[in-house]
Parts: sequence; C-alpha cells; structure tokens
Amino acid sequence: MRLKQDLPYTRTLLVISILLLAVVAAVMLLVVYGG
Repeated sequence: MRLKQDLPYTRTLLVISILLLAVVAAVMLLVVYGG
C-alpha cells in the first residue's frame, strides 16, 4: 500500500466530485427558478 502516493489522487478525486456536485446543484437551481 503506497498511501503517500494515493493521498493526492484521492484528494483530487474528492475535489472533482465536489465540483461536479456543485455544478449539478447549480443546474438544478437554474431549472427550478427558470421553469
């Protein structure tokens, strides 16, 4: 197990998933307020 190499990768995956969730939430808000 190479934890030191896996840590930055999991951190970037976490950031990407959070960004995707934020984009999805923004789109849902636009649809709700636009419709």
